[in-house]
Amino acid sequence: ACWGQAPANDLCDQAIDLTEHLGFDIGDLQTTESFSNLDATGEPDLAVALSDIWGDDDSLETGASVDQSVWFHFTGDGHTYQLRTSACPGAAMYSNDTQMALYSGNCDSLELVGGNEDLIGFWAGTNGWWYSYMDVKLDAGEDYFLMVDGYNWDYMDSDDWVGVAQGSFCLNVMR
Repeated sequence: ACWGQAPANDLCDQAIDLTEHLGFDIGDLQTTESFSNLDATGEPDLAVALSDIWGDDDSLETGASVDQSVWFHFTGDGHTYQLRTSACPGAAMYSNDTQMALYSGNCDSLELVGGNEDLIGFWAGTNGWWYSYMDVKLDAGEDYFLMVDGYNWDYMDSDDWVGVAQGSFCLNVMR
């Protein structure tokens, strides 16, 4: 098999800094450029802590499945934000089936703040069908690392589609 190159932000210590998207007025939506988890690797050692938050299971059903994740960094400013994935123009429906986890600390010592798999009550074709979100207060001066992973359909009882959701997505940040 021929493998492509992993994204630039495939690992935590390669996280893309998105702090510039913080600090705007309440309700002023900031949307990032397009990112991709195509050919990204996963962090299976983080999966067990996510098993009560994410809905997909690994092949052994011992925890969540962390298969193709990419990383982002913020330095908190003391305000509360909604972080949300969304479909970028031209994105395929399954590529936006994301799940996210937010950590504080540093890449050598990550502390789980929270996570989300789907914003079920507000599915909308304009944002993608299975986008993830979370509301979080970012403490001033604290480093945060956001991991966005593709949902793993491989072990679901589904005849519709199998595989890990991969492709492009955008991030929305709103105070």
